[in-house]
Amino acid sequence: MKKRVFALVLTCVMIALVFCSCNFFKGDGDKAGGYSLIYDKKYYHAERLYPNSLESNQYYIVFHRDGTGEWKGDGYGPSGAVKFRYILCDETVHCFFDGGNAQTSSGKTWNRWYWIGDGLLYYNAGRTIQYLNEEKLDAVPNFGK
Repeated sequence: MKKRVFALVLTCVMIALVFCSCNFFKGDGDKAGGYSLIYDKKYYHAERLYPNSLESNQYYIVFHRDGTGEWKGDGYGPSGAVKFRYILCDETVHCFFDGGNAQTSSGKTWNRWYWIGDGLLYYNAGRTIQYLNEEKLDAVPNFGK
């Protein structure tokens, strides 16, 4: 019994620390690590950026200024569509499931976190590019040609 109470208290403290050290995406708190998210524009999965592929590219993530977002996958990883809520913490954005139908092979709840760059979302601290915002597509050689 004491172990369960201790675990519950420890969990509550950890959650409080995350929320105290992070900025919710409301109002002017729209930067992380010096970079801003680009709102209401699609961040396309970097491995899916082929010439003239935007119409068929169904693997993307969108952030809205009100702290919500949408993720879409088409079989590369989990499939389906997800609505999520997110928070900023230091130079990362943390996305938490808030509805939808994404299926994972392990049955785990969908959630993601990314490091934020200039129009980029990185998968890990090693800076593997995961997503590129549609406003930055001109940086992709031969894209759309």
